[in-house]
Amino acid sequence: MRSPNRALAAAAIAAAAGTPAGAGTITTVSIESGQVLTEADLLAGVFEGQEFVLGPDTVFEVNDGGALGPIGLISTNPFESDQPFDFGGAAILFNPGSASAPSQTYLSRASVRVMTGASIGDIFWLREGVLEVEGGDIGRFLRAESGTDLRISSGAIGSNAYAREGSSVSISGGTVGAGFDTASGSVVDISGGDVALQIARGDVRISGGTVHGFSADPGSDVVITGGKIRSGLRADFNSRLIIAGGIIGDRFNAGGGEVHISGGAFGSRFVVHGDSSATLEGTGFRLNGVPVTNLDEGLSENDVFTGTLADGSVFIFSSRAGGFQERSIDSIGAGGLTLVPAAPPVLSPLPQTVLSGDGPATGLRPGETLIVGGSAEVRDFFAVVSATLRLEGGSIGRGLEVADALVEVTAGSIGHRFDVHAGSEVRIEGGELFSARVFESAFSMSGGVMRSTLSAMRGSQIAVTGQADIKQLNMTSSSGEMLGGLLRSADVDSSEFNVAGSSFVQSLDVIGDSSVLLGGKAYLRSVSTEDQAHVEIDGARVDVWNHHGASASMRGGSIGEGAQILAPMTVHGGIIGERLSVFADGAIEMFGGEVLDRMSIAGGASASLFGGRIGSLFQVFEADVTVAGATIGEQFTITDGAVVDVRSGVIEDFMRVRYGGTINIRGGVVGAQIRMFERSEMNLFVRELAIDGVPIDLRPNQLIEILDRSGARLEAILSDGSYFDLDLNTSYVEFEDLLYPDATLTATLVPTPPASALLLTAAFPIAMRRRRVRA
Repeated sequence: MRSPNRALAAAAIAAAAGTPAGAGTITTVSIESGQVLTEADLLAGVFEGQEFVLGPDTVFEVNDGGALGPIGLISTNPFESDQPFDFGGAAILFNPGSASAPSQTYLSRASVRVMTGASIGDIFWLREGVLEVEGGDIGRFLRAESGTDLRISSGAIGSNAYAREGSSVSISGGTVGAGFDTASGSVVDISGGDVALQIARGDVRISGGTVHGFSADPGSDVVITGGKIRSGLRADFNSRLIIAGGIIGDRFNAGGGEVHISGGAFGSRFVVHGDSSATLEGTGFRLNGVPVTNLDEGLSENDVFTGTLADGSVFIFSSRAGGFQERSIDSIGAGGLTLVPAAPPVLSPLPQTVLSGDGPATGLRPGETLIVGGSAEVRDFFAVVSATLRLEGGSIGRGLEVADALVEVTAGSIGHRFDVHAGSEVRIEGGELFSARVFESAFSMSGGVMRSTLSAMRGSQIAVTGQADIKQLNMTSSSGEMLGGLLRSADVDSSEFNVAGSSFVQSLDVIGDSSVLLGGKAYLRSVSTEDQAHVEIDGARVDVWNHHGASASMRGGSIGEGAQILAPMTVHGGIIGERLSVFADGAIEMFGGEVLDRMSIAGGASASLFGGRIGSLFQVFEADVTVAGATIGEQFTITDGAVVDVRSGVIEDFMRVRYGGTINIRGGVVGAQIRMFERSEMNLFVRELAIDGVPIDLRPNQLIEILDRSGARLEAILSDGSYFDLDLNTSYVEFEDLLYPDATLTATLVPTPPASALLLTAAFPIAMRRRRVRA
């Protein structure tokens, strides 16, 4: 179908080609649906009965369904030259639905206009012509050869476009795909669109749009006054780069080129090498808060360099690493950056309020205040130095940085990579943050949501209360407390952290030489300790406890089932759930509290039980245990090389010593049924000893082995004065003890002062009656 505005279109193309409208009769050749204009048609001067002469007065109008080409020669033989087809100044109009050949079209002296809906194939080259892209889709390998004027206002250009020497390119809209390169001698002006520029070797001017990161190669001359560079701008040796405005994203690298910066905003990883020739024009330069006039030594580790550029933009460059941005530090080499003074910008004396639009483009300078609300959208890489920022709505983009500043958030959102530098205070009462990194500053959350990671480093103070919701907290060499809110995961490294109130923590890992207190009504689903960390539980509820750290103590609260202890732990109170395991380097010292059923100590661990209670089914494997005041429930098992020393306390009932286990009984109350299995050992430390009522004479410190297995009853007064008895049975008798033939039983007389000696005739009958009552 022919365009209804053919006359207007033809006149516009003629004007673009440099022919004044009305200078001659315009010949229009139409290529309709199903028709293809070929090189043979052009040489013949006739197409589908339409005669023409190639020249400025001829317009080829490719309509819906029509196509052009292939035309011209692009050789794949290195010994042959590429041959453009000379259009003699004629024009080509690609209307909606039209197309060019799928590949290899090479024209010269043509004026080409591509409209929305048209489709141009791969490898479309133009020499000494005009190409206007007002829409449509152009494939890969578009090339503006010498003398070509390429104008892009809309549409999409595929990958690997190329502006050759002597060409000019202006881009005000549309998209240009990856791998767009410009040659020396080309001139490129970008004022809009989305451009994946890769290498710049000519003159490039950027005043708008979005440009992907690119390399300014030797001989290039690049000027940036606006727009946005996404990431990866590099100035190589013998290049010239002027930045007077715009947003320069992450990974700027002055890699030896001549760089002059007087404006703009910068993301992370701002790098200036020591052999660069870079200047920074501005005012209010401060290094770690101290005024400076030069940066001859560059940035050392953990430095923060701030100031205001000549256009009023605030900058913060920091060499601090850590947290989720370990690779995002800025770097300025010694001698690489020269500071050039500029007139101080005029400050705003009154608070600025932004309820819509983009907000200030320059950041906040010392003494200024900005209130953001409504639907306002503050740009990426906004910087605040010695100023106040209040977010009551709207949004602030990624890369917000503040130094010596006050930030208050009650609503709205802050994007990824919010950096808080020394001397700042941040108060979050609502709203949403993606992530934040805090250095030597105070950061509090009483509401709002942290979608990703809050990292606190080097002397920062963290406070979490109220209804705050944090996905991940990383603390390094900092301090903090949590008195409420939700914390989904926390890593505390060489820091102090208190969790109390009605806090809820899903996972807490404590490492380094940290000190952590878990108290109040806090609820923690999982706690793990490592290295030299110390954790104290005093009221909190912990579901899963994995103690690998240097030490821990418990004064109250509770630990859930299946806890694991691989390091020293002291228990003064509280309740530890069933199936507590102490093994490897674990050691538990218990003065109070309670451990529920099925506790086990194994693998070289140890326990000192001075008080409290251990539930039933307590098992000891290859470990050392001292019982000196605690109460142990029924079915206490000692086996596989374990050694248990009972000095005082109570073993309630049914104790088993099995297969290499050893028990030393010096005192306390031992329950009614004892079973000594094969290869087990029991050593009694007594003041008096008798078998079936017949006293056994012993010398002080004399050890005797008792071989009697006749079913007789052994009775003793233990070293602490407690009564003990044992049935010397080798077969099972209900309610009596069991002693296998190859089990070892010894007794050693412990000397006692005469005043405390007991009479056998007085002590044993009373004790026996007590035992029968227990049985």
